[in-house]
Amino acid sequence: MTPSSNAVPERVDAEALERQGFLLYRTKTTSHDAVCDAMRDLARSLDGRGNLVTLDSSGDSRYLPVHTEGIYRTIPPRYFMLGCVTPSVTGGNTIIYDARRAAQLIYREQPGLAGVSIVYASKAHNIAAEHRLVETRRMTARSVPVLVFRDRTESNHLKTLPPEWSEESLYACIRGALSKCVIKDHAWQRGDILVVDNYVTLHARSPFAGTRRLVRLRISHPETT
Repeated sequence: MTPSSNAVPERVDAEALERQGFLLYRTKTTSHDAVCDAMRDLARSLDGRGNLVTLDSSGDSRYLPVHTEGIYRTIPPRYFMLGCVTPSVTGGNTIIYDARRAAQLIYREQPGLAGVSIVYASKAHNIAAEHRLVETRRMTARSVPVLVFRDRTESNHLKTLPPEWSEESLYACIRGALSKCVIKDHAWQRGDILVVDNYVTLHARSPFAGTRRLVRLRISHPETT
């Protein structure tokens, strides 16, 4: 099953998902219920659970900051999905970045930043979690350093920072590293489903015009919820 298949598979290839960071399926169905059903089937094949949330939006002139999904949790979800019911008129691309490559760049170019800690809060969920910029995640066969990050927001609280760095220069440095790590810039079509490995990627969203409807499903495992 290739990332651009026209059919949703019976099972997600977890190894391919980890290797590539995402899988894209272009389904033949475009109704809200059909997209939701396909996403539930995919979630079951990953042995996880989660709640579907419908995201209705009416345009945004700003970028959604690049982030690790669920970063305000001590253990973010391993996977998440986005399904498209109605694409925006223009823009609204989902941009996916390689968190492994970003960690490598930080270790090579600015190793002193790897241990910087940031507390990420969610006002909507009233919770917060602290993460180092580079953390080690257990993958299929080995442990891998990855960037765990959310771009600057009022809900971020920087805990540690080398004296030669400012908050502004830190965020600028991470943005510069991430600009070299884009692996997918996806323009949505009706029926598209993106399955994303949240341990090896970060993502953002470009500005968009017009109303759109996406469905999101975060996949958590019983031992981490």
